[in-house]
Order: sequence, then structure tokens, then C-alpha cells
Amino acid sequence: MTTMDRTSTVPVSHPSTLVTITSGKASTETFTNPASSFTTFTDEEITSTKEISSSQASSLTTQSYCSPTGNAILQLSPDQIANLGTYRSWFLHSCEADIGYPAGDLSIEIMKSGDLEFRTLDVTIESSQDNKTSCEIHRKIEFGILFTSDMEKAIIRCKVMNTFFQDSSAFYSNNETILLIPGDACKDNTVSQSHRVHPTNCHYYIECQNKVPYGRACQYDHCFGIYTVEVCSNCNDVTCPATNDSCANAITLQKKTVNMTVHADQIVGLTSPRISNLHTCTGNIGNPPENIEVEIRLAGDSNYQRIYPSYTTKTDSTVNCGITRVLKFWIDFTTAMYNATIRCKLTNDLNPDDSPAYSNPEMLYLVSDDFCYQNYNFTTTNKYHHPTTCHRFVTCVGNEPYVNACPSSLCFSLEKDYCDHCPTVETCHRSNAVRVYKRTSADQQIEASNILYGLRPSDGRKKAKPSAAAGAPVSSASVECSTDESDKKTVTCNFSFNFSL
Repeated sequence: MTTMDRTSTVPVSHPSTLVTITSGKASTETFTNPASSFTTFTDEEITSTKEISSSQASSLTTQSYCSPTGNAILQLSPDQIANLGTYRSWFLHSCEADIGYPAGDLSIEIMKSGDLEFRTLDVTIESSQDNKTSCEIHRKIEFGILFTSDMEKAIIRCKVMNTFFQDSSAFYSNNETILLIPGDACKDNTVSQSHRVHPTNCHYYIECQNKVPYGRACQYDHCFGIYTVEVCSNCNDVTCPATNDSCANAITLQKKTVNMTVHADQIVGLTSPRISNLHTCTGNIGNPPENIEVEIRLAGDSNYQRIYPSYTTKTDSTVNCGITRVLKFWIDFTTAMYNATIRCKLTNDLNPDDSPAYSNPEMLYLVSDDFCYQNYNFTTTNKYHHPTTCHRFVTCVGNEPYVNACPSSLCFSLEKDYCDHCPTVETCHRSNAVRVYKRTSADQQIEASNILYGLRPSDGRKKAKPSAAAGAPVSSASVECSTDESDKKTVTCNFSFNFSL
């Protein structure tokens, strides 16, 4: 026998077929190239060979075996749900490695947080595929793991061991850290599907299908941040959640601050949330954390009252042991909320005497859900003036209205079909209507729009702008409308105008 690096060869007479018995099982391997080499087991007995003719005896072939090279790669699926009780066969993990020839063993090891050494992890192998290279076998396995809560931040690796080579040590793959998703991560989800930030890995996110969580991965170099609501973005453009284990028992007093961002898409009468158009409250809530609530003050009321959004998600990020919370929410807007203001409130349940903190209030600019049934000007892009503010516009998708805000302090130009500097937008600076609504319906919105943008007939042709003597433009106006309660149809509106002469 001749030994060459990691390959040993033994001269034998050339057979057309070799039959061996390994661990009680017979295997047959056919070689078509007389000059090639094949593997034999030096510690196993070749029990039978076929007769070889004397004419073939003159040619010789060598048998070879190869130790594993140690090339191993582990890949974990992002679907790591704690205490699920099963694994999902369509979200398997994988390990592939060169395991030598004769074939070695490929196993999975784990070292849990606090442990000092790895141990073999019991996994379920769903598939195993071997490919013969020039010398050894390349094996790929796909397997499932039953994740439990004590596996959080445990380290996983693949192990390659070939006992045929007594002097060869084990080889290991790259290490991967388990980052669990709580099994109840979607317990408060109220829609069929939504996306949420992963608690510890910005390159992953949670997909909620009803109340069932699924782990998903962003594409390369993309992340899902604490302000993200729908799709992954370039990692440089998002804010990832930060955690600090050393803060578990810390008490941190922060200056309480809370800010609110209200999305422009405020439609009355929607039956389900638009997950991509959520509103947010962001606050420094200390440690232990305080609570963030949403309050509303209806038009004509003097006091705020708490409102319970129909859909909420929250994400906590730890910085210097202080917690910053992002609360995303959706409100089912009703007609009673026209001209209302909302704000975020930061409260301390542990110390009720502590004064709450508030965000700046934001006025609601609502649009009726039947807005798109009334086509004002038949624009080619289906974009229309917002009924009550120049800084927003309404896009009709079929009969569904969607509201968007212009960037910065720009105004929407119907003539140009984009947002432009407000002084150059003819339909906006004609008047600055101050609207006081008692009745909230599409009819009222039409009246207000006629004042704000200039009266229009039903065919969309523009009439002359309202003016005083000598054609003076209207500098401010107000309208107050009420409905005759006897027939619910008659609308009475009182108008007042201030003219710049």
C-alpha cells in the first residue's frame, strides 16, 4: 500500500464490478474507466468478486480513500419560533460539507447561553444528498429544529467526523447564533397579514399571518428597522433595534419625551387597516418602561379622551439602559372625528402621581370613503385636490381614495399634476378657507372644496373666483353647514368672507 498525502492506493486486478459488504449491507459500484481509482475499506473484508478473464488481468487499477477536507457551511433559516412545538418543513436549515471517503458523519452541535462546551443537538433530518467528487463525498443535509425558549442566543455548528481515519480530528462549520421570535409575537395582530420588526436581528423581520408568526429574511444588504412598516430598505436608511442584556435589572430615569407622526392617509369608514400607512408615537419611556397612549379631542370639546386604536404594534430599543418605544397604530376614523386633534401621551403606571408627557397635537384632515365616486376634473392620473388642505392630494384607485402629503411645505398643483411651491399653485392661493364643520359628509366636502379652490360646475369647467367689489381676492373665508334633521337631506350653509381690498 502506498500512502500519498490524504489518499492511499492499493494495486488490485482490474474488475468490471466490485461488490462489498458494509455494516451488513451489500453495495455495488461499477467503473467504466480502467485507469480510474476507487475506494476500498482497509478494515473490512471484500467478500466476493466476479471472475476476471486472463485477458483483463494485464491491466491494473488502484483503490483509494480520502480523509475529509473540513469544508463545512451551516445556514439557519430565519424562521426560529420559540416553543412552537414543531418545525416547518418548508423552512428548513441546512449544512453541507466534504466528509471524506469512505463517508464520514455529519452532525449538529449546540452550546446554550451559559454552557461551556458544545453537545450534540437532536434534529430531524428531512433530506440527505451525497455527491462524489474526484476523491471524497460532498454531503448536504436539510433538517428541522424544535426551538425552545432556553435556546435564545445559543450557538449552533456542524461537525464532520470520519472514524475511518483514526488520526484525523473533527472539522467544524461556521458558528450561527439562534435569535428566537416569541411564539406570541403576533398575538395582538388584527389583520390577515402584517410585518413587524425582529426583536434582535435587523436583517430579519416577522410576518404575522393572522396571529401566527413567521421568520423572514431581508434581501442582501437590506434591513427592517423599528420605523419600517412594510418592506426592507437599505440598512443605512433604517434604525435597527438595540438591546443590552446588562440592563435587565437596571432602573433608568429618562427625560420623558414623546413625538407623534400622523400619516396623511386619513379615510373615514375604512373597514380594515392599511398596514403601510400607520401612524407612530415615539417616546423615551425610561426603565422600567412607561406606557404610551393615544388621545383625541373632538371638535367642540375642551378635553382629550383616550382612544383605543384598532391595530397597534410596539418595538422597544435599549440605549444606555433607557428604553425608546415606537408605537405604530391605526385608527378607524369616523364622521365624529372631523376637525378633531390627536396626541400621544406618556404615562407612568408605577408612579401615577408623575406628570405625563404629551406630543404636539395634530389636527385630522379626513376624507370620506366615497370621495372617488365624485370625479371633479377627470384627471389622467386620478389625482385630486384634498378637500380641506392644499398640502395633500387624493389618488383614486378605482373607487378607493388614498391620501398622500406633499414634501415639506409644498402644495399640490392640479394643473401640473405634482407638488410645487405654494405661491405658484393657482388653485391654492386664491383663498384660504377656514372651515367649521357640524355635518361631515361628502356633500359638505364639496362645498368646502368649492370655496377653497374656486367654484366649479358639475362638468368640471372653472368658474370665476369668488371676489368682492373690483374683483378683490378672498383672503379668508369660513363655512358652517348643518343638516335638517327632519328629512336628512336639506343642507344649510352659512358663509362669511374677509376680503383684501
